Amino acid sequence: MLASVRASLDHYTRQFGPYPYRYIRLIENPGAGMGVHTEAATIEYGEGFSLLNPGKHPAGPGCRLCNQSPTGVARGWWGMQVAPADVEGAGLLDVSLETYSGMRVVEETLRTRTTTPISALHARRIKRTTHPRGAAIASGHRLVLPTRARVPSRFYAMREYIGKDRVDDALRSLLRKHGSGVPPLPTSLDLYRELQAVTPDSYQSMLRDLFEKNTFWELATERATAKQISADAWQVTLDVRARKVVVDEAGIETEAPMDDWIRVGVFGEGEPYMETHRIRSGQQTITVTVPRKPTRAGIDPENLLIDLDTENNSKDVKIEN
Repeated sequence: MLASVRASLDHYTRQFGPYPYRYIRLIENPGAGMGVHTEAATIEYGEGFSLLNPGKHPAGPGCRLCNQSPTGVARGWWGMQVAPADVEGAGLLDVSLETYSGMRVVEETLRTRTTTPISALHARRIKRTTHPRGAAIASGHRLVLPTRARVPSRFYAMREYIGKDRVDDALRSLLRKHGSGVPPLPTSLDLYRELQAVTPDSYQSMLRDLFEKNTFWELATERATAKQISADAWQVTLDVRARKVVVDEAGIETEAPMDDWIRVGVFGEGEPYMETHRIRSGQQTITVTVPRKPTRAGIDPENLLIDLDTENNSKDVKIEN
């Protein structure tokens, strides 16, 4: 717990300035619960977090960082310094930013990426509902306006597309303009404008889909084949299917024309191939060349986008003569 708090303080202080209090108080509640509540300089959490078994985690002993301490410490900046107005979208300025910032601490400290587990968990939570798209509206999956806007995976998607430095610049600008804690208090629209300012033109439509609209993607790799064309070149062919839908506040689903930059990945021996390709609605074929024999390939293989079925994004590669 202490290592987690110290790593969090180091990261946030370096990125956003000093912690506003002289101390941090940790209060542990007995029992198996894993809930957390944060106030000024205080993190109150269930005993379940401190009982995580690091020996059974892929990250090894470092998984002690994968608890709520980074998120709780982030409250000193998001929620305390940047205190959101009590209006729709307030959750985007505290809970979502706390969670995104906390996972950045885990990534930086463990030198591993946390994007895929977060996005996959988010997709599974949507799939468990009876009417997933309608439930997404009620629970705040359209980020800019809903009160309970708690989907940090969309911050991760933008980070992956435009770069973490640009996202950090947007957050620093928000803190600089609204970190006094005095009125006029910021809203989610203020954060959205900061993200717009750092997003290149080529990704403005993606920003709108992730933060302004309630957008879902249906992405599938139907077939993946490869053939060796030289001693150090393999040609990989992917047959993919793509669709994008937008859901309004009444739960009505409308298909949107798709012309998006989406990552395509090829995995196998050596470094994976991971590049963005222009993907349009419907069936299409993507061909790429990699230097080593591939074993698996797919579209949006890291599950950055909100896709209700992430199991069909990638396929094992069939080797052809």
